[in-house]
Amino acid sequence: MEQQQEVVALKGIKQILVVRLLEKQGEVDGQKLLYQVEHSTDLSTDSDSVITKDGPINTEGTVEEEISITSIAALGDPTIEELEDAFRNRKVVELWEINTQSEVGENKFDGLYRQGKLTGFSKSATAEDFVELEITYKTDLTPQKGECTLSEEQAQVVQYKFIDTVNAGSGTQV
Repeated sequence: MEQQQEVVALKGIKQILVVRLLEKQGEVDGQKLLYQVEHSTDLSTDSDSVITKDGPINTEGTVEEEISITSIAALGDPTIEELEDAFRNRKVVELWEINTQSEVGENKFDGLYRQGKLTGFSKSATAEDFVELEITYKTDLTPQKGECTLSEEQAQVVQYKFIDTVNAGSGTQV
């Protein structure tokens, strides 16, 4: 008898993005974009039709993928500067979409890997809100499914570390 797999709703907060410039692939780990608010993936295709005497014949187009990303800008975040440079200089950016709700091993999660370029980069600063960053990313070729390693440092990049209640300079030992 076939065993049924448990079905669980995906939570947006558990879907994170990690980025890296392709040119830095052998040098640095991918970096989690700080303060991610949301992202969406839009698939589209252009198709054409030829009118015949018997009716239209549709031709297939290629599937295009575009990802829209919104985050809050963080003062001193080098990733934002790298992404703006990548946009201005048309550099290839690696992007991982990691499902932290689907752990497949120790620090390993289901994910999608892409390479592509930024097609939009904007910052908006209003009087009452945080500076918001909006990025548009266009995928080259086809995203690849796999298992993404997510280090503790990458996962907790915006968290502060634990500090004990005892003043470290007081000489009191715990």
